[in-house]
Amino acid sequence: MADRGEAPGPSSQDKGKAKLGEPSYFTSAHVQSDRNEPGPDSGSLAREDMCLLIALTSQEVDGSGLHLGADEAFLLTNRAETVGNPSGRFSEDLDMTDVFDNRYRMKLSNHNTGSLRQFLLNRDWSRFVYMNKLKAGDELWFFRLLDPVSKNTCYALRHFKNLNSHFSDDNQSTRSLPCPEPSRASPSVAPADVAPSIERLHPDLSKTLTSQDVDPTNPKLYIDASEAYTLTDSVELLKPNPNPSQMMLSVFDEVDRPYHMQLSHLSIRRFTISADWGRFVRDHKLKAGDQVLFYRYPTSDGLDPYYELKFVSKKETEIYQPSPDSRGITDTSCNLTKTLFAHHENMFRLYFDATEAWHLTHNDRVLRHWPIMKNLLVYDESDMPYDMMLMHMKRDGEVSYTLGSGWHRFVSSHGLKAGDKVNIYRIQGETKYKVRYTRAGLPSGVGPSGSGGRKEAEQG
Repeated sequence: MADRGEAPGPSSQDKGKAKLGEPSYFTSAHVQSDRNEPGPDSGSLAREDMCLLIALTSQEVDGSGLHLGADEAFLLTNRAETVGNPSGRFSEDLDMTDVFDNRYRMKLSNHNTGSLRQFLLNRDWSRFVYMNKLKAGDELWFFRLLDPVSKNTCYALRHFKNLNSHFSDDNQSTRSLPCPEPSRASPSVAPADVAPSIERLHPDLSKTLTSQDVDPTNPKLYIDASEAYTLTDSVELLKPNPNPSQMMLSVFDEVDRPYHMQLSHLSIRRFTISADWGRFVRDHKLKAGDQVLFYRYPTSDGLDPYYELKFVSKKETEIYQPSPDSRGITDTSCNLTKTLFAHHENMFRLYFDATEAWHLTHNDRVLRHWPIMKNLLVYDESDMPYDMMLMHMKRDGEVSYTLGSGWHRFVSSHGLKAGDKVNIYRIQGETKYKVRYTRAGLPSGVGPSGSGGRKEAEQG
């Protein structure tokens, strides 16, 4: 390694002792390892072996175990039983090693809550947390490997130290926020010292809206646990089952109109904002692609904070870019056609073999089974953009490719089901694509993106 002019890795005493804001050894900044590093197949540790990334909650680092959803359990183990019969029992021992080559015997078993299928990784979990001094907010990377001796599946665990210094075990924020000036609103509209009046440069949370967020029949803003924490500064929301599971938010728009919104726990690491959210959407005529900005302010009495909510239309943001001209798209210009199966929908990824990935990208690297990670900007029929990632991975010893990240949002936004057919068109280089789809059981060309073809067919 020194011959290539690269900086040497940390000493054995320093491994895993990442400073705040820096990756621990063998994390995303250094997933390829020195061949002298011990551990099963650790010399080939690479991104394509990574199967799962998790941001830890405060409850999980207290030693109770790592809570996983069914999709996360599948990505970790590649076992179909994890997403099969919801009432079925599942239990499996997993061999894992950390960056120090400490070995852990962990147990993954289903730990259902009502109708929600969940899993718990425990047994040696507490020892792993203690040995690696993990904290809430740290990111944990799982690499699925093959032990060269036993030929059994094993796992290498690497972690990122929390990059956000405002995580705190005592549930107190370390961020200093200014006190608001006297309210511009009348006392009949809002209490004194409540309505926002201070200009802030950066919001506490910004979100680009999807069609689901502004659905006229049931508008709700969907956010994950880390976003809920960023919004409220409540560590409780990082727990798998936060208590309380709901909280009311006092929100004001830019002209001081009040909105009472409700933040609710939906499922593991998922939350919704509802109640007056729908009225805010209607009042401001928000559309998919618009951006909303939340600013949190303390009140003078030190009780619950209030929020100022601003928005930016998609035509005014750099985040939303219309797709390149795609008027020339025809059936003959389609790069790839895929019929969706249940695992495509349930696992939040679309899978390709090497030939399909080559037709999609025309990148010769995929035919040589070389590792590839490429960010793609994919547009639907309405020019709504979705950020997706094409990634090389190994499944059951075979090389395959997946389209992930924003794929699940595309599927849920358009209500795609097993049997539906998607046509993918490359419209600019290797990074910009257009997707159209046909509903199952309908002739080609019926039910394209945004047409509501399934409902029309059912009504017919």
